[in-house]
Amino acid sequence: MRTVISLAVVAAALLAVAYAHADDAVVAHVNGTPITETQIKDMAERMQQGGDADPSTPAVTRDDALRSLIDIEVLRQQAEAEKIEVPTTEVEVQIGKIKQGYPTPEAFQQALADSHTTEADVRREIGRGLQMQKLVERHVTVTLPANAIEDYYKRNPEKFQHPDEVRASHILFRTAPGADEAAVKQRATDALGRLTKGEDFAKLAKELSEDTGSGQNGGDLGFFPHDAVVKPFADAAFALKKGELSDVVQTQFGFHIIKVTDTRSAGVAPLAEVKPEIQNFLEEQERDHQEHVYIDGLKKQAKIEMAAKGQGAPTPSPGK
Repeated sequence: MRTVISLAVVAAALLAVAYAHADDAVVAHVNGTPITETQIKDMAERMQQGGDADPSTPAVTRDDALRSLIDIEVLRQQAEAEKIEVPTTEVEVQIGKIKQGYPTPEAFQQALADSHTTEADVRREIGRGLQMQKLVERHVTVTLPANAIEDYYKRNPEKFQHPDEVRASHILFRTAPGADEAAVKQRATDALGRLTKGEDFAKLAKELSEDTGSGQNGGDLGFFPHDAVVKPFADAAFALKKGELSDVVQTQFGFHIIKVTDTRSAGVAPLAEVKPEIQNFLEEQERDHQEHVYIDGLKKQAKIEMAAKGQGAPTPSPGK
């Protein structure tokens, strides 16, 4: 589990500080700031909600939540000490993302009311969360050793094995609920006619495809194995030879015209193809390590006091 957790969880944890009950059991103090039992419970719930949906992922424990609250508190205090500023525009971007998670503005306001908080409170705490992110970015620098990517690739060939794959492009004509499927299919058939007469596939994909992601790239979907796409599409694509066009193919998304632009047999993906993926993985791994080191350093300098046993302190105690 990462030490520096998501901004949404950080904001929720900070808000919990303001709304802790006066009679809530105090579990720890960080430089005099209390962390309570209610905050730990709320943090554990939010970390679980924001974690991996894989059922094999271990459940968030009380100790996990307390450690994270202590980490957040030492970061918050250090960000305040360094007087890190956050532009209002960055806060507005984050509040906009939160609002997008609700079906209506009224639903967002109701969620605020249910939490006994206000939009101004959320903005303030998002600002504090961004302060902490900027603090970490200021003090944590990630530099991979020379040849780290190549070494990882050589040591882990099994991670880059792939089955038989094709590289294909498509032009999609979507069928929305209630749409006239015959009319949509006719549009696809007309486009196929233009292609068989010699029009350029990539140019026509940019003009007609309703898959906005691939359409602007000439319809290119890159390489994929048979089980990476829906079966009717995969069956059609894998039946084609390089350079061939399919007939009009129907899937749950609509009608497609498919062109296979390359094929490759099962084997190990070349380094050039997986290099960005390896770099991202190694940088994230190193960033996690450096963040732990930095936060551990802050905690060593902080005065972290745990409640006496029987008063809610976990075992073992995190921090100092």
